[in-house]
Amino acid sequence: MAMNKVKLIVFLHFVALALSSQSVDYAKIRPTTMVMVCGTPDTGMVNSSIRNLRALDTSEIHKNMDVYYTDLALCYWLKASFEHEDHYLQLCKKTSLQALSHNPKSTKALWNLSLAYLVSDECAKGKYYMDLYTKYAKQREWDTAEVQKMLDNCGI
Repeated sequence: MAMNKVKLIVFLHFVALALSSQSVDYAKIRPTTMVMVCGTPDTGMVNSSIRNLRALDTSEIHKNMDVYYTDLALCYWLKASFEHEDHYLQLCKKTSLQALSHNPKSTKALWNLSLAYLVSDECAKGKYYMDLYTKYAKQREWDTAEVQKMLDNCGI
């Protein structure tokens, strides 16, 4: 009977170890996933980053999911600006919202989402997310001129 308990404990230990080894912290794999460098990104880097990000099994990521979705949203934002396609702007919004579902105070996701809505002439939503951004971001992080420019374009 005692031997069965030992076997059960050892078995459960190995199962727990196997499950925990499948969990991933996105921040640790981010440098190998994002193909971005300092300077202006090009289409090839953005396409490679999107391909790498979408290839990840997100069910295995247990930490920094907001950063994952923010990175993907940024790539969609860049792709939308390169190709002038609304489809990628919609994907940017969707993935920014997913980032916020993991971290509602993510200033990067709030900024991206606000700009995506403002560029899409969805001014009320853009202002809503801009207000949240300015609420959570440290004021020194604000690009005040850019914020005002975007709001002015909507007549806000």
